[in-house]
Amino acid sequence: MNINKSIRFFLALLWLAPIGLHAQQRQDSIGTNKPHASTAQRHHLIGQIIEAIGKYQLHDDVFFISFDLDACMMMSQLMLDVPVAYLEGDLSPRQLHEMGITGIDYHYGRLEAHPEWVKEAHDIGMTVNVWTVNKPEKAQEMLRLGVDYITTDYPFDMRNWIVPEP
Repeated sequence: MNINKSIRFFLALLWLAPIGLHAQQRQDSIGTNKPHASTAQRHHLIGQIIEAIGKYQLHDDVFFISFDLDACMMMSQLMLDVPVAYLEGDLSPRQLHEMGITGIDYHYGRLEAHPEWVKEAHDIGMTVNVWTVNKPEKAQEMLRLGVDYITTDYPFDMRNWIVPEP
């Protein structure tokens, strides 16, 4: 697998699909407060994502994350070999695991409020990502909790922030 192709595809999923969805949502929700895509829109977008994953043979190179619980559940049912993580932070790892979701991807504030969720997730085989950690002390705190991944706006600085403690 060409890493550049994988990165380009990942960025396309992150930026192009939501932009297309946003344009459709805006058209459908003028004068209304409609925060989420319809089921048909979700199916369409997830179908496009699944098609692209297959076409470019990216099963081992991508993971799916979303604030949309329905989208996460659809993806976990349709693509058993692609990791799926939920972003909203309103459900425990055990609840998500029962739905077939393989990871939590929560803002660090949610894990500060529920540090037990890191161990709970790991105990049932789930991954733990935390976002958006932009301060060295928060990075160290999240590492002490045992998170698997840290999302930051400063990836090059993160190397200096995660020096193991003596």
